[in-house]
Amino acid sequence: MSTGELNSAADRIPTYSSLQRILVATDFSKQASEALEWAMQLAIEQSAELILVHAIDATLPWLAEQGGPLEKIVRENLEALRKIVAAKKILVRTECAIGKPWFVVSQFAEESKANLIVVGAHASSTVMQRVMGATANRLIQVTSIPVVAYRKRLKPNAQGIQTILASTDFSQESARAIGYAISYFWQANVQQRLVLLHSLPIPLLYIDINIPIPSPEFWGETEASAREHLKLFATQLRREGLEIDTKVARDSPVDAVLREAEAVGADLIAIGTVGRTGINRFLLGSIAEQILHYAPCPVLTVQREAAQTSGLRSVV
Repeated sequence: MSTGELNSAADRIPTYSSLQRILVATDFSKQASEALEWAMQLAIEQSAELILVHAIDATLPWLAEQGGPLEKIVRENLEALRKIVAAKKILVRTECAIGKPWFVVSQFAEESKANLIVVGAHASSTVMQRVMGATANRLIQVTSIPVVAYRKRLKPNAQGIQTILASTDFSQESARAIGYAISYFWQANVQQRLVLLHSLPIPLLYIDINIPIPSPEFWGETEASAREHLKLFATQLRREGLEIDTKVARDSPVDAVLREAEAVGADLIAIGTVGRTGINRFLLGSIAEQILHYAPCPVLTVQREAAQTSGLRSVV
């Protein structure tokens, strides 16, 4: 990779306006409550508005009838949550609609011009957790709005987000993820750490089909180029009170990210993903979904393509 290519790639990291509206998807479960607590703290730090959204799944039409008994229960639960949030002096409103959770959440996020979507995403040990996990996976495929899949850390950091791990493959999507992570989660006058990680997976799968593995010299040159690329990223991202580390791992992206997140005690992982179809969706989308499932902390995912949702039917 030439110096010119490196400079061009480094210039791709964008900056964004401050966080103004956070949409929180809730199914009233414990996991959703934990995600809401996290989003409330973020809203306080950023002086942002919260939008609480619940989707009434239309699988059972007689329950999902507009004005029916299920809607009444949903309204009551949303109002109870609204009062809890409002008591923290946070501007908050509620929304509800009939439809699949990922569809309802992505549509309201677009309509309300939310800057960030927060949804619970825990290990799939129960039916409810599988539903929320599937919602998070589907959301990162269909919306261009950044999504935080929230997973509670075993040892929560009382100081909030102090260490951000940003995984980059030098693509536009990962550049956007880094840009959003800095724009939304960097705090002036707070000591924070940003770890920029690039993985170099050695393609052992080619051995079985008799394709020669590149030489050690090739991998050495590739690693040196990646390190230079990361240094240019770091130069662009310098902030007062922000410590930046750069790391290159010779491992699969999933293993590298999960291992490094544990090693540095990450409070947030930032990764880029891609759209809905094609080989890129299979590769990068699969990587993002695996990280969502196993991550030890919240995961910020960002993609490039615009959402394609329509036909929302509101009931609140």
